[in-house]
Amino acid sequence: MGASSTGKSTFLDILAQKCKHGMVSRTMLINGHEVLDEMYKNMMGFVDQEDTLMRTLMVYETVPHSALLRLLWEMSLEAKKLRTMETMNELGIKGIKDSRIGDSGRRSVSGGEKWRVSIACKLVMSPSILFLDKPTSGGLNAYNAFNVVESLTFLTQDYNCMVMFTIHQLCSNIVALFNQLILLAQGKLVYSREMSQCQE
Repeated sequence: MGASSTGKSTFLDILAQKCKHGMVSRTMLINGHEVLDEMYKNMMGFVDQEDTLMRTLMVYETVPHSALLRLLWEMSLEAKKLRTMETMNELGIKGIKDSRIGDSGRRSVSGGEKWRVSIACKLVMSPSILFLDKPTSGGLNAYNAFNVVESLTFLTQDYNCMVMFTIHQLCSNIVALFNQLILLAQGKLVYSREMSQCQE
């Protein structure tokens, strides 16, 4: 969390190995064990702030397309379809599966629903770590922003997946859903503790 231009997206890009500028030197440790870059890439998913969904596709065309490209080729087509439907059901987008992604301002799914579709495209891989850049931005109202973050907290339980995302809104009901909070200011990490300790 942090104000605009504090380095939140850059920090997330570095963690997700998607740094767009400069050189990064690091040793990647997960649970105290060093992890090779290729193994790490297979463990994680990344949902960018920019909407990259194809506007002309239906929701049910978008998520299976991602599944076909990302899941192991040894997995049968039926198993991939089942994984797709399970993921869509978990994220509450099964009811809009026949809706077109569309463009803003035209007949389409809502901004919050688009975020859920983007998350579903990554979640079909069952990643161990899921990174999201500003999932509550992009014109979402307070209600939809809360719903997106709440669905992310359910993912940590249902998929045994660590979720890390950037945010700059200071809504108490959203912050209360966090397990851990990292604060950035002027490109530096200034605070990192579990939420249960933040009130102390």
